[in-house]
Amino acid sequence: MLFVKIGYTKNLTAARKSTKYIAFRSREGDLGAFDREKEHADVKEFNKGLKDRITSHADSPKVYKVVISLSGDEYKKAGMNYREFIRDTLRNYEVYSGRKLNWIASEHMNCGHPHVHLLIKPTYQDRHGLSYKLNLNKYEFTQFKNFFMHSYETSINFKSQYNKFIEKEKLEIKTRRLAKSAVRIMVRGNSALFVLYGIYSLVKLKMDGDKLRKYRAYSRWVRKHTYGSSKYMDFRKMLIGNEVRYSAVNVDLDYKDRKTISEYLNSKGLKWQAAEKDIGTRVMVYPFDKNKNMLNPEQVKEISNTLTRRLRGR
Repeated sequence: MLFVKIGYTKNLTAARKSTKYIAFRSREGDLGAFDREKEHADVKEFNKGLKDRITSHADSPKVYKVVISLSGDEYKKAGMNYREFIRDTLRNYEVYSGRKLNWIASEHMNCGHPHVHLLIKPTYQDRHGLSYKLNLNKYEFTQFKNFFMHSYETSINFKSQYNKFIEKEKLEIKTRRLAKSAVRIMVRGNSALFVLYGIYSLVKLKMDGDKLRKYRAYSRWVRKHTYGSSKYMDFRKMLIGNEVRYSAVNVDLDYKDRKTISEYLNSKGLKWQAAEKDIGTRVMVYPFDKNKNMLNPEQVKEISNTLTRRLRGR
């Protein structure tokens, strides 16, 4: 089970000492720290940035301190990579909350329970790049902790399912190889079985060729009938909907006018793709605009109505 402990300090000197402790603990040598991008984060720069006018009030937290830990046996069993886990979890939290955090972390592995110290500056940036004070109350502490717990359980379940899938694939490959070997041994020296096996091989070869031709025909159809701002998402995945992380916003039109559709959607700065159908066009729009804000129903309705009016020549 993952252990998550969250706290904070209101003293700037103590906050800077915490940073130095996690990054340069004496019994483990020159550890250093990592952040969202760098393997060796600038600890001095992070410490310098803790003195902020937004958090200058005496009762304001100067840094949030988080400890994420597993027992030694569970850490080895889970095959955990703390750096990837911290980065992925915080990236998902930022998308969920709309807050871009400033943080550094350090792994402490020279102990019976490998753990990570995570320090978060008590400010954040919103989707427009504006800075605000990060006030985490008791409820948000619990929510933040549960986010880490859920992320850990999800990653463990995914690894377990992935390993089962790989083992199943290996077993199927071995079974097919054994079956082929058994058939070769059986037909060797038996003319009747050899002829039957040859006929089966020819039929299977023809069936595989038919499948390949159908797939190539489908690929040609997709290339011919689809167009868009960029190949930012696979066409077939966009039609799946909830089975992919970001489903597309679909707008169905009764017209086929590539120039008008392209000019309008590109002027809005949207990522999109269009597929021409028998009697019209389906436009699939990426559900986030260029500022990474999710499109609301009013914006989708406006896109649909404006496209319809332009295509009708109004």
